[in-house]
Formats: sequence, structure tokens, C-alpha cells
Amino acid sequence: VSGSIASGLGAGGGTVGVTAINATSLTDGSVAVSATATDVAGNVSSAATATTTKDTVAPLVTAVTLVNGGGIGSAYINSSNQSSISLDVALGSGSVSTDTVALSIHDAGSVHTVTPTAKAGTTGAGTVHFTLINLSSLSDGTITVAAVSTDVAGNVSTAVTATPTKDVAAPAIAVTSVTSPVTIGNQSNVQASGTTEAGATVSVTVTDTGGHSSPTVAATVTGTTWSATGIDTSQLVHGTITYTATATDAAGNTATGSKTASKDLICILFVCL
Repeated sequence: VSGSIASGLGAGGGTVGVTAINATSLTDGSVAVSATATDVAGNVSSAATATTTKDTVAPLVTAVTLVNGGGIGSAYINSSNQSSISLDVALGSGSVSTDTVALSIHDAGSVHTVTPTAKAGTTGAGTVHFTLINLSSLSDGTITVAAVSTDVAGNVSTAVTATPTKDVAAPAIAVTSVTSPVTIGNQSNVQASGTTEAGATVSVTVTDTGGHSSPTVAATVTGTTWSATGIDTSQLVHGTITYTATATDAAGNTATGSKTASKDLICILFVCL
């Protein structure tokens, strides 16, 4: 390709710029530039040369993945992991270590944005690890994670995104009904029930004041109500006991509710009530 100017400088030396040169027909790689000056008499100067590099190929990002997600499918940002999120960015085979890999993470409407420190690319296909990312400033809901890689020539890859859900709200949980009193006749099969968030799982444990606990029983959840049966409290001592229900929502957030009752093992003339 070539470029020219209509006229040169006046008397004396100086610098002439040649712009709008279309170099699209040149192959990527080393490019040689040669410049000459011609005076009005037709005398042509010796050529001055320089070399530069043409690089029009952008790096390739193939995936961005939430590594330490919580909840169902390990897919959520929750109350436990929101301040220390880990994300992996997978790069294509053309990646080089001088590429720069960057993340931009925002909530719905980009009301809040988190931009972790960029990292160097890999030599060939590989994975760049981003760790300890604090996303506590983002609102609950859909989170968009966008990853790009930029090479030294300024070519920017197509952004690849992931859209995990952030949910840091603890589920509602209440214990509304329990077996009380617990006696020698029913102690191996007591019950509890209550309410919780739809979609949550619930487990129930009963404890006494002496530090003893019953085996944990998984409750049956229907809509927003739960019930647990077959709880064995035979190892608990006489006195006040506490039923504790733990709810875990789809995102992995937990909450507890409790209700106290009594265990009465009174023996009269060798008959225990």
C-alpha cells in the first residue's frame, strides 16, 4: 500500500504526517514502512525505513464460571460466599501471557458495578483464576459477569458472560407445633411442624439442658408448611427441651426457629409417666 501528500514543507526540515492509509490488504505480522521525498526537480531522496507489527486478531474468551457458588447446583451467590467469590475465565488457544484479562460484574440495571484487578493471560489455552471478589455491594437478583481479553495491539475479545443469581436473604422459618409433654410412652416418636419459605428444606433436632441432642430428622415440606415425625428423644433428660428447625433455601442461606417443651419422666411406684 502507499500514501502521499500533495506538498511538503517550506524551507528547512520538519515532520510530515501521512494519514488514512488503508492497510487492510496487508497480512498480519511484521510490516515494513518506506518513505521518500521528491523535490520539484524530480530528485528523489534515499528511502527511510521502519518496521511495525500488524495484529488484527483479537484474543478469545471461551467461558466464565462461578467456582464457589452455593445452594442448588452450586449456582448462587449467597450470604456465605458473597464477600469471597471465585471466578474462572477460560481462554482460547491463541492466548499469550501478555494479554490482559478483565472482569466487569454488575447487578440489574448496572446500579452497582464491581471491577476486580485485571490479570495476565495464559500461554495457549488455559484458565485465569479470580479469587476473593467482594460482591456484597451488589443488589440481590441476576448478576452479570462479563469477561474480556485484550492483547498488546489493543484488540479486544468478544465479551463472554455468566449470569448467576445473588440471594443473601435468610429463609423464613417458624416452629408452631410440637409434641409436649414428651413422656416415656411417646419419647421415641415425637413430632414438630411449622412454616417456612417455599422451596426450602427443613431439618429438626431436639436438645435438652444437659447438652444432649436427638438425631436430626429431615422434615417434609409442602408449599410453605413443614412437618417432621419420628424424632427420637429417648436420649434426652427430664426437663425443658427445645425443638430447633433449620431451614435452607435454594441459594444455600440458612435460618433457625425454635420452640420449647417439656419432657416428663416421673416414676411412681416403678410406673413411669
